[in-house]
Order: sequence, then C-alpha cells, then structure tokens
Amino acid sequence: MATAESLPGGDGPTALLFGVSVECEKADAGIDAEITVYGDLLGAASETTLPLFVALVDKDENVLARAQGNFRVKPGQFKVDMPVLQFDPSTLGSVDQAAFLAGFVLTDAELKANRATWRDNLNIN
Repeated sequence: MATAESLPGGDGPTALLFGVSVECEKADAGIDAEITVYGDLLGAASETTLPLFVALVDKDENVLARAQGNFRVKPGQFKVDMPVLQFDPSTLGSVDQAAFLAGFVLTDAELKANRATWRDNLNIN
C-alpha cells in the first residue's frame, strides 16, 4: 500500500511499516491467515497506540476479509500479530491475483497527505 504504510506526524512520519508476513492454514470455516506486521515507531519517547489494518482483496480489489485494531508499541522497531483473517478460498477467483494488504488506519487528511508525498517522490503532479 503505497499510501497507507506511513503514519503522518507534525514533522514527518510518526511510524512506518516495512514488512508483513502471512501464514495460511486450512480451518473448519475455510482458511485462517495469521498476519504479522513489522514497522518502526519514529521519535516517540514512550509507548504509543497505532491504528493498523490488514485485508485480503481479490483481483478487482474487492475486500474479502478485513481486521483492524489499535495496538500499543514501544519506540523503535516493532511487530504486531494481527487478528486472524478467515476466508473462503472459493471466493478468491484466481488465487495468484489476490493480495493481502496492511497499513495504518488513516483519516482522510492523513491519506491525502500521504498521496501527495507519494506523488512528489515520483514526480507526478
């Protein structure tokens, strides 16, 4: 997610995401996806609560499963085990075109700021 991996702050990003791991296993209700999000809390002197989400989307970017929450993290690098996503694999269509996404839950203003930064970094205006 080119525009949800950075949590804006007053003087630049407050936190950044830099990785995600996904482990899937068969379950009674279909498939359980255990997702861990890795990031970096920048410049904070104490623990902070971060709003994070994970989602599974199909090739048309329809959200098939989603979870979000507020997670306490310490300054520096962190990892968060997200709630398990359950999904029915028959709803995916082409499996190689489905994707897991992770990011910060952003306000409209934060998302707009991230998109503007992303465009500036790519010289798209």
